[in-house]
Amino acid sequence: MLYDVIVIGGGPVGSRVAYQLARAGYEIKVLEKKRELGQPVCCTGIVSEECIRTFDINQSVLLRHINEAQIQSPGGQVLKVWHPTLKAFVIKRGAFDNLMAQKAAENGAEFLLNSNVERVEIKRDCASIFVQNGPGRNILTSRCVVIAGGYGSCKLINPATDMTCDYAIGVQSEVKIDSRAEAILLLGKQYAPGFFSWLVPFEKDKAFVGLMARHNASYHFKVLVDTLNTSGKIRETDIQPSFRVIPLSPIKKTYGHRWVAVGSAAGQVKPLTGGGIYYGLLCADIAADTIISGLKRNELSGSALKDYERNWKKLIGKEIRTGSWARQLFEQLSDPQIDLIFNFVRDKDIVNDLAKIENLSFDWHSDTIKFLLKTRLLKDILKLIKSSLSPSFTRGKV
Repeated sequence: MLYDVIVIGGGPVGSRVAYQLARAGYEIKVLEKKRELGQPVCCTGIVSEECIRTFDINQSVLLRHINEAQIQSPGGQVLKVWHPTLKAFVIKRGAFDNLMAQKAAENGAEFLLNSNVERVEIKRDCASIFVQNGPGRNILTSRCVVIAGGYGSCKLINPATDMTCDYAIGVQSEVKIDSRAEAILLLGKQYAPGFFSWLVPFEKDKAFVGLMARHNASYHFKVLVDTLNTSGKIRETDIQPSFRVIPLSPIKKTYGHRWVAVGSAAGQVKPLTGGGIYYGLLCADIAADTIISGLKRNELSGSALKDYERNWKKLIGKEIRTGSWARQLFEQLSDPQIDLIFNFVRDKDIVNDLAKIENLSFDWHSDTIKFLLKTRLLKDILKLIKSSLSPSFTRGKV
């Protein structure tokens, strides 16, 4: 059978593409390597109210809402950040993944689980997908392929082609907590050098604890867990965490002859936080629109699909560039410099100034960063620490 589109990856982004294509009347097959959908994933699952509204996410998968958190500096200083209108929600990732797949299946998409894609051969008139499903192997064919299998999955197209990007390692586990625990981000090289670690309650006595790091993630996670246990914030230390690779920049090219890449596979992730759900879903819709146009014209060449990359970069490219600039700046900071910034933020009452910004967004960071630059707050911070920063940062280029 020749499918119109085969989607590799049955996570929320792959399912969203499948949903849009299937409801347009096309024959869609989704290949997922897990034995069942909704299995635990290394993801805190924090999304914005805008994301929930845009994609009509069912309230049943929302665990709790967050509009404030504590941020702890390496030296132990604590800032409580909040915003009167900014809301984020912790979603139940397993249920959310199942919900997205169910919507796709109800519109005609066919899911094949326990299916490990070994390689993809792109031909002039079709794509061949080599799949191991249990003990057997199959070759499926389609007019187009969507790569939505996470970081590095574009290597399926051509293992010799560099389709990887900058990345960090995410590590996370579910832990038992005191019912009074608050959401907290911990900064410092002992926990997450260059990034941050977190404790995010999602039920009365449960929370996610995790971090991002480029190297030695297991070691840093153990230090984090021991510290949280000693301070009484969590009630266990014998924890088996899960790991995943988090892309921090887009791959060089997200489309080609009869294929496109979406979500983490394409590096469509917020560089500051590693969050990829909202950006991935937005790009899934752009991918579906581009593919539908190509299917209607029976034109799925690279030139026919190039609008996909142009359009998603038009939507979130500036956010990724600005977020990458801010992340690289943060990675240059030492622990004493971070403590110095905490003192500056407290003395200048910057937290309350941020709370007054009407359009502060959980998803769109560039406007907030540019606001800080215009009001000299960020420029003052850069001046405070400029002796150790590269020239591009001290000039405030975004």
